Formats: sequence, structure tokens, C-alpha cells
Amino acid sequence: MQSCAPLQRFPELGRESELPGLRDLVVPGTPYLVFYSFYSVTGQTVRIDVVWDGRRGMRPYD
Repeated sequence: MQSCAPLQRFPELGRESELPGLRDLVVPGTPYLVFYSFYSVTGQTVRIDVVWDGRRGMRPYD
């Protein structure tokens, strides 16, 4: 996903999520919300956990 590319350089770009250990990022111009986690061992690794379509009407953790 091209819209998630900035997470490579700025993994804290999204806000803290209500889901423990995850952050979320709104994809501009779309109804999508990306839930992701990141960690650092020797470098930074970003893992996309869920791409949620806001038109579904409920959060993925409801």
C-alpha cells in the first residue's frame, strides 16, 4: 500500500489505538484505517495487522 509508505521512515506517524500495542493511521481520501505495530531490534520493523474499511460501521475490535 503506497499510502503506508511513510511508516517506513516515521513509524510513530499514526496515533495510539484503543487496541493494546497497536497504532492506527487514517488513509487520506479513503474510508480505510490501518492498524499496525512496530518494534525495534536491530532496526525498525512495521507490521500491518488490520486494514479496516470504515464503511462497515463498527471497529474491528468491537
